[in-house]
Amino acid sequence: MDRKVVVATCSAEMPIRLDVVGEVLGDDVELRAFDLPFHFGEAELPSLVAALRDASAVLVRTGNLTAALLEQLPRLRCASAHGTGTDQIDVAAAGRNHTWVTNVPNGNIQDVAEFTLGLILNLLRHIPEATTTLRRERTWDGARRVGTRLAALTVGVLGYGYTGKRVAAMCRAVGATVLASSRSHTSGEVDGIQMVPFEQVLARADVLSIHIPLNAATRGLLNAEALAAMKPGALIVNTARGGIIDQHALEDALRRGHLGGAALDVLDPEPPAFTEALLQMPNVWVTPHMAGSTSQCLHDIARTAAEDIRRVLDGQRPKYAIRELL
Repeated sequence: MDRKVVVATCSAEMPIRLDVVGEVLGDDVELRAFDLPFHFGEAELPSLVAALRDASAVLVRTGNLTAALLEQLPRLRCASAHGTGTDQIDVAAAGRNHTWVTNVPNGNIQDVAEFTLGLILNLLRHIPEATTTLRRERTWDGARRVGTRLAALTVGVLGYGYTGKRVAAMCRAVGATVLASSRSHTSGEVDGIQMVPFEQVLARADVLSIHIPLNAATRGLLNAEALAAMKPGALIVNTARGGIIDQHALEDALRRGHLGGAALDVLDPEPPAFTEALLQMPNVWVTPHMAGSTSQCLHDIARTAAEDIRRVLDGQRPKYAIRELL
């Protein structure tokens, strides 16, 4: 019997634990690595189709599985997101292709939550600014900064899924007042966290931490109107997806001084134009989409994703299907 082919889209900068994937899939599967680009035109499509046409499954870390690409991959039975977000896969087109779409909803919860807390503390205590000043200006006393105590603030958590819950618990453990907003809870308490409508979390939060998926309903959710509704001097931390924030509106709110600062692990697009004004602002700290990258979570994500791919190859329903096949 012919060996089935599974392609893992990855690069040196965005790796996948291929050893773990291969161990789970077994010897009857040929595992290939391919660096799928995030942006490509019609001219590049034939070469990308050629690289993926034999695949029964694709584990997606780099690149985008677009409708134009998916419709030319009739053998593809599973498109697996390397993590929680499935915005790199055209889910509707995959459904039309009778391709399962899966994700790993709990693979990097702790990692993203820890990173988020780190970004919050960096903003409040001016740690990057102090380090940069000390090194650049070779000054000790001149690099000192007066920060703000997290326990004295209200943290608003936008989205109360796996990661949002963990961030809320961490901030609460430090002593901060925590509010959360989600589609399923708009009032009352959950896990000791006060649930409030979206408008209230904007109005009351000193620090807003974003943990919602990017989709048609959430793209540009934090637009000029929403940002204007936030408390003067509030901080924004985004470890979810860049497209949730209108970056031009954010730049304007920061430049006018309405917002106090931002820490962004995600941008739209990625990579950004490095001349973009947000990247030059002194009260904005940007990291290159690395909140979910630790050696531990790369192992866990690879195993969970590969287990679902193996289920599909064996004719079973995947455990973490985004939706049923059409």
